[in-house]
Amino acid sequence: MKNAIMILTAIILFSATQFAQYKKGQWEWGFNGSAGSYTQSSKSSGTYGSYDNSNDQDFIDLSLMPGYFLLDGFSIEPEIGLLAVKSIKPSYNLLANLSYTIQFPNSSNAFFIKAGYGLGNSYSFPVVDALLIRATDKFDVKIINLGAGVKLSVAENVNLRIEANYRIQSWEKDYSYSYPPYYSINEKHEYIWKTLRLKIGFGILI
Repeated sequence: MKNAIMILTAIILFSATQFAQYKKGQWEWGFNGSAGSYTQSSKSSGTYGSYDNSNDQDFIDLSLMPGYFLLDGFSIEPEIGLLAVKSIKPSYNLLANLSYTIQFPNSSNAFFIKAGYGLGNSYSFPVVDALLIRATDKFDVKIINLGAGVKLSVAENVNLRIEANYRIQSWEKDYSYSYPPYYSINEKHEYIWKTLRLKIGFGILI
């Protein structure tokens, strides 16, 4: 029994050395997302009649994170977020993240932290399943992105990424109302969304 335990331990340790090491020059292709459909319906009734409407839409929601390790454990990790909904203009954002991965001793699992900044034409809102919501035709939604989590090895060079993500999104919009010859109104509105959510995806090291 003792020999069997020693052999099993040696196999586990040997396997761990064959798995991802997060070394300088490696690429890590990370991604998460979902695809499906949603139905939006509304109904009303009253003195002047009733109203019933339903709208079905298919969507695909993707985040791609092609990371490159500049040094052992230290990587630059751009992030591209996209939501495509049938018959609606796409929503997207681009982030530049810096990430640091610390591999656990004698293990292929690791802990990571990251921080970044970016721009988009949309904001993510977890109440609607963290989908991107288009806010503007311009690329002027500012995004601060912070995250920390673990990379759990599920196969050689493949890891399950679980991340606690905190995001601050801000957007400014000018409104003008004119009622000549009486008066005109100019207003500037600033919107800020702060979200904390759990993100789950996969990473592939090459």
